[in-house]
Amino acid sequence: MDIFTDQNDNAYVRIECAELLETIAVNLNGKHFDDAFQCFTNGLKDTDLDMQYSCAKSLITLSKKLNDTQLDKVFSAFIRGLKDTNQWGRRSFVKSLRIIATKASEKQLEEVINVLMSRLKDEDEYVRVSCAILLA
Repeated sequence: MDIFTDQNDNAYVRIECAELLETIAVNLNGKHFDDAFQCFTNGLKDTDLDMQYSCAKSLITLSKKLNDTQLDKVFSAFIRGLKDTNQWGRRSFVKSLRIIATKASEKQLEEVINVLMSRLKDEDEYVRVSCAILLA
């Protein structure tokens, strides 16, 4: 977890650590799980898109263990990611949102639908098609 907080300059090292932490975190509970969750949510803001995707993937893997507050933070982060200016970032977050949307509360589902509808006019065809499929 120190690699996340130290902001190691090597994205490959951060990604490898994220994958290792994911493997460990599925067996963690309490504060240790909460700390791992925080590392992954912080990683969603990383400047490296591969690191963002790795952290999103890890959060999806851990989604069965997330409490309502944590799940709400994940939904909010994924929705913010759909508004990213980088098309590859939007692609990554729409793919992540597609997987985790089945766990959405009614309020979250409404928010997801609204942001997906707004992305139907995205400049990136992949994002538009993915949003349409998810809405269907």
